[in-house]
Amino acid sequence: MNKRFWLAYFFCVISLTACGTETSLDLTDPGSESDTGSESDTGSESDTGSENGSVDTDPCAGSPTFTNGQSAAFVIGQADLTSGISATSATGMNSPTGNASLIDSILYIPDTQNDRILGYSTLPSSSGASADFALGKADLTSGTSATSATRLNQPQRIQKYDGKYYVLDLGNNRLLRYDSAPNTTGAAASAVVVGNPSLDTASSGCTDKRLSGPEDFLIVGGKLYIADAGNNRVLGWNTIPTAADTPADFVLGQPNMTTCDSAVTSASSLYYPRGIASDGTKLVISDKQNNRVLVWNTLPATTAQAANIVIGQSSMAGSGSNEGGLTASSLYEPAALAIHSGKLYVVDNYNNRVLVYNSIPTSDTAAANIVIGQADFTSDSGATTAAGLDSPPGVFVCGSSLYVSQINGNRVSVFAGN
Repeated sequence: MNKRFWLAYFFCVISLTACGTETSLDLTDPGSESDTGSESDTGSESDTGSENGSVDTDPCAGSPTFTNGQSAAFVIGQADLTSGISATSATGMNSPTGNASLIDSILYIPDTQNDRILGYSTLPSSSGASADFALGKADLTSGTSATSATRLNQPQRIQKYDGKYYVLDLGNNRLLRYDSAPNTTGAAASAVVVGNPSLDTASSGCTDKRLSGPEDFLIVGGKLYIADAGNNRVLGWNTIPTAADTPADFVLGQPNMTTCDSAVTSASSLYYPRGIASDGTKLVISDKQNNRVLVWNTLPATTAQAANIVIGQSSMAGSGSNEGGLTASSLYEPAALAIHSGKLYVVDNYNNRVLVYNSIPTSDTAAANIVIGQADFTSDSGATTAAGLDSPPGVFVCGSSLYVSQINGNRVSVFAGN
């Protein structure tokens, strides 16, 4: 188990208005993005008024194109493109698993196993960049987890919505809210929004108020979705909760709020949902242990609502890894998702690659158009190299750049699109 992108890019670095997300995880993740050795586009978080918020321009606007097997331009978390050691420092990382975000011109990267989110006030443009601050820690060299207003335990993502900032804290089974910008080391959360009754509790459970190892969340269309992975479901709120212990309004993947088992694979079941993305109309969820990605053609708002499209399987009843063999249509424990300029990015974790679909698929068994991390669609070896990926869990697209986190490489690889 695992504790969990040159012309346009340079323009992004100079002017942030041009450019905009497991060594050992003691939670029940049966596939666990493991060390195998081997919003708009709202699934790709940027400060766009935070999906229906108050800012009109998208700092991550752009329509990049990538090529099969292309090399990363640089990495964050390591000194060069071939290093992969873990470290707790301003320049190091330890198994980053969540999606990066660009908010208020700051790049946020969840450094998951260091129990912190690193903040970069200037977009890195070369390997070895230093973070300016860390959320969840008192300094840039501490690495232990805790449960409080200023501490985190395996954070997965940060998103801004209507002037407030939300952080998913997996190991503490909660979603936190910051009423002011969390842009300094040790910034304190204002409240728990979902998952626990207070800032000093971290209980888990299978109810309409509790979570178990939540892996991702998304605010879109005024709704809140949380991938409650350990409970094999996605909880939904029709409005953003303002008080702790606000019960969910509906659940996806389960028939009710108190059933949390993995069920027979169908259009309405989930088995460890790992990532969530949306284009503002459709909702896309990676159903990790069923080795598939599901698409709802409209934002779901009712319990047990069935998905419309399945990617990675030939039918809604399929769940095998690399069904039909390793191809452009197969998946092996998909993790994070991103939607950017109409394209869908899927982290195919155990195949050590990121698949790019030129549009959100509208029919089952769709094939990807581009593969990152491998030279072709029939290779799957993990590698800590310029072109390789080794157990990637997170993805983020901003301007012309693609950011992919790697568990085994303890880094985020940055690929430059055209």
